[in-house]
Amino acid sequence: NLFDDGLLKIDYSGFTVSCEGREVKLTRKEFALLAILARNLGRVVPRERLLDLVWGLEYYGEARTLDVHMSGLRRKLGGCGEAIETVIGIGYRLRQRSAAA
Repeated sequence: NLFDDGLLKIDYSGFTVSCEGREVKLTRKEFALLAILARNLGRVVPRERLLDLVWGLEYYGEARTLDVHMSGLRRKLGGCGEAIETVIGIGYRLRQRSAAA
């Protein structure tokens, strides 16, 4: 089970991620967020849905936690992090792109 847009590679079963051939070390939550976005490529995933899926339905903490994790995820992904788009007031989306772009 693999995601590969030519730049970003995600091995869902092996829990590994690489950007432009460079391995990227992610926390479990960062990996889960990226995997959800990749599986919904091009579609906006609402903030509440991400919080439910990654932190659980019982999570009543600060919603800002999601923003902090997304910021860290973008930073770790380097150039590949630019594909994560914030849709203000709604959620996040992983934009479709390719190595040729």
